Amino acid sequence: MQLTQEQMEVSKMRYSYDIVKRFYDLGLFTKENVQLFVRVNYFTQEDYYKMFPEDKPAETTASTQPTVSPTA
Repeated sequence: MQLTQEQMEVSKMRYSYDIVKRFYDLGLFTKENVQLFVRVNYFTQEDYYKMFPEDKPAETTASTQPTVSPTA
């Protein structure tokens, strides 16, 4: 299956830290929304930890893939 140009552009999309943080602060995004954005690669793990430092493991390893665990 071949992706269209539009699908390829959408797959590269990332949400900026400032927008996600603002929407979270306004109550438009939940913490679970932000975790989902990391899992689908729309938001970086690094930015997630910036928003939620309490979730950052004590010892982290460099990884290119999100490591947010699914919520129950």
